[in-house]
Amino acid sequence: HVVRELNHRPAIGVYKKYLNLMPHKDFLKKTLAFQFILYRNGQPIARHPVAACENGSLVFAGDFRPEEKIRLSYGDPKEILQNACNSRWEIQNFAPQGMLLFSCIGRYNFLQDKVDQELAEYQSIAPQGGIYTYGEISRMDGQVENLNITLLSVSFREGPKPEAAPLPRPPMP
Repeated sequence: HVVRELNHRPAIGVYKKYLNLMPHKDFLKKTLAFQFILYRNGQPIARHPVAACENGSLVFAGDFRPEEKIRLSYGDPKEILQNACNSRWEIQNFAPQGMLLFSCIGRYNFLQDKVDQELAEYQSIAPQGGIYTYGEISRMDGQVENLNITLLSVSFREGPKPEAAPLPRPPMP
């Protein structure tokens, strides 16, 4: 979970080059919007450092594999909220009887006052419970992954889906 180098240079150099950031007390807060993205089994996975070391290494809650290519990304609150709207549509058409929501505390810190907008997308679907976490665990295509900066929703129902017309997909912005 420690990345010492990227392209034979100290890992912190990515944040220095593109954001002019080096390790200091506000480093983690200032980098919340800028995660690394990697793809596993066709799924994007975000990684945000939990610590920056004086030697230029970055420490992450999730793993990286040597052969994986990563890129620095930017979290766009507008796109995150649109994705929540699209997820609501998919979940409503599943017709769950209950839901569990696990949201990363980093996401809470990043979205700030918009976090309620994101969670509101799920409130009218079914009874729910949830917590803020420091890492989310997901099973995607039979693979267990430790996620970061993610909202994980688990929807469930007992028995077949009730007969109802599918809801129209929400408009794209």
